Amino acid sequence: MKVKFLFLGILCFFSMGAQDYIASKPDPSFPDPLNLRANWWEYFDATGEELQQKTSNFIEYLQKIEQKIPPEYSEQTGLLIDKIRNHLHAYSMQELAIVLPLNPKSYLQEYDLSAFVDLAERLWANTQNMQVDQMRIRLMKESIRKEEKSLDTLLSSYLGEEPSYEKMIKGLRIISTKISLVIDQDRMIVMEEQWKRQEKENAFTEEEVMFARQHLLLPSIAAISSWDAEINDVKSSLKKSQENVIQAQKENALFREKGYEAADVTRSMQKLLQASVQEAQYRTLLIHKEVLKAFVQLGNSKKVSVIVLNAQIEKWLEEMKNIQKDLKGAQEFSQLTFQGIFQSSSALDAHEFVKEDLLELTEKTLLDIQTEEKNLFVAEFLIDQYSLLVQEKYSTFFSKIQNFAYQFILFFKVHVTWFSESLFKIGDTPITPLALLRFLIFITMTYFIAAFLRRMLRRLGEKKRRLSSAALYTISRLVFYCVLLIGIMISLSILGIDFTALAVIFGALSVGIGFGLQAIVSNFLAGIIVLLEKKIRVGDFIELESGEKGMVKGIDVRSTLIKTSDNLEIIIPNSELVTKKFTNWTLTEKIRRVRIPFSVAYGSSKEQVRQVVIEAAKTISITLTEKEPDVWLIALGESSLDFELVVWVNEYLAISDRVVGTISRYLWVIESALVKNNISIPYPVREVHITKQ
Repeated sequence: MKVKFLFLGILCFFSMGAQDYIASKPDPSFPDPLNLRANWWEYFDATGEELQQKTSNFIEYLQKIEQKIPPEYSEQTGLLIDKIRNHLHAYSMQELAIVLPLNPKSYLQEYDLSAFVDLAERLWANTQNMQVDQMRIRLMKESIRKEEKSLDTLLSSYLGEEPSYEKMIKGLRIISTKISLVIDQDRMIVMEEQWKRQEKENAFTEEEVMFARQHLLLPSIAAISSWDAEINDVKSSLKKSQENVIQAQKENALFREKGYEAADVTRSMQKLLQASVQEAQYRTLLIHKEVLKAFVQLGNSKKVSVIVLNAQIEKWLEEMKNIQKDLKGAQEFSQLTFQGIFQSSSALDAHEFVKEDLLELTEKTLLDIQTEEKNLFVAEFLIDQYSLLVQEKYSTFFSKIQNFAYQFILFFKVHVTWFSESLFKIGDTPITPLALLRFLIFITMTYFIAAFLRRMLRRLGEKKRRLSSAALYTISRLVFYCVLLIGIMISLSILGIDFTALAVIFGALSVGIGFGLQAIVSNFLAGIIVLLEKKIRVGDFIELESGEKGMVKGIDVRSTLIKTSDNLEIIIPNSELVTKKFTNWTLTEKIRRVRIPFSVAYGSSKEQVRQVVIEAAKTISITLTEKEPDVWLIALGESSLDFELVVWVNEYLAISDRVVGTISRYLWVIESALVKNNISIPYPVREVHITKQ
């Protein structure tokens, strides 16, 4: 209990002393570690001499705290105060670096190939600096995020806590973390401004590259011989480097075969990688020289095939792609070797001189790879500029189409590496995204070509009335399906699929057809049969087994469209037209015989009825005059004589009067003729006899 009162007394004494010191300061935001206010940072929100004075006052205050702190807290408090002192010194000395505005350099009047290469190297340097700064910014953002999270955690535990030495220590940590956070935030601002400046500088350099390409001064054709000599020298050096690679491969294979120690095998492998990197450097240098020679040839030639130039560009890019792939493997192995040298438990433990030799080889290989990356950048820059120069020089419409197609394909070949990766296999054939894209493009083109041919045949039928529209419709449909089928077969061959490998797929499809796709396939095949048999054509008038009647408007893959006289559209599955009975009223003949029943009263003159009705039938336009109408007495009814008008009609003369409309027209004129000639139409008569019992 005495210890507790003693501790509270010391704390009160310290708190009173601190409050007296703070009270002597006019600034209410003075940071007290034991009682930090919400606006305590405003105390340090100053510049120049004012900031220096405030910093000095606060450090003096911290020194007094350090003198009065109990021994058990002195070490921890002293470390925090020293950290705060250092942070405040850095904060007071730090001023936001002024990023000077970028003044674009004036362009040269003319650029030779050497100046052009200098621009590429400047772009490389800017790109590397931007990548380094971007990484630094990313790391700084991560550090700031962690500091903000730590500060929030400290504040949440600090607020509401009773006064104690632990709370004072937390307050000191909050002050230290806050100052460090502000310093990092200020540095972040400077780094971002510097990165923006480099970005602008890079944009200015790219604009200068565009200007330089348009004002490029190329040597005369006589300089070709000197370029040829340089290329031959590079080829000779490349041949020697390839021999060195072969020798290093043999040595590495021998070390593995003889079972040498891991360090010796790794050293031989590192020598092989170094020889491979040197070979890659000569391969890149050869491309570099060949591109510069191509610049000279392009500037002195009048007419060159764009296809040939693009083929050469593609060859260079493919070679560079292979070089980059080899470099990536060498870099990964060298980095692993470099890490293994410094691991005590590594399998590379060996004599000290072996480690030193291996370390030297690895460092040299990594430096050579870094140099080669720059060489590749410059070579790729020259190839891109050469390609643009080709486009600008040969700017005809046809060449623009060629360049567009070439650049489109080249984009996926060079910049989208995953486009050449296998997604799945059909048999032994790998299917890549690029192959799928070609397949879809060709299928789309085939569909549009097939649709265009079908449309042209229909237009031909509209212009040439002598041609049967139904026949043209059938031909257009068959042409559409045939072109589409041929396009699918060619598209599958573009994918590289062996058609024997499709047997498995077709087998699987047959199972699917047997279960779920039977109706769809049946209707499709039935549609083909209907088109080929020509038992039903567009324009025919048919009557189904169900009694529905209408004109055929279209025969599609799955179904046939029929329009009734009531303007209703009926969709019939094609399989019904193959498997079920239907009546085609207009298959071979455009005429048919119609029977219209009617009745007259007993006592009427049969000859008069015959004459009157035949004359009335002849007044209708669809009645055929070649075949004389007739009237048949078909029954002696209960209360009437039952007749039938038998008449041959051509319904194509009045398409809207099909079936019901035709009968209605004849009944109309029959009734009018009978009434006009006083021939009565009887009503049913029933006699009812009532018997009384």
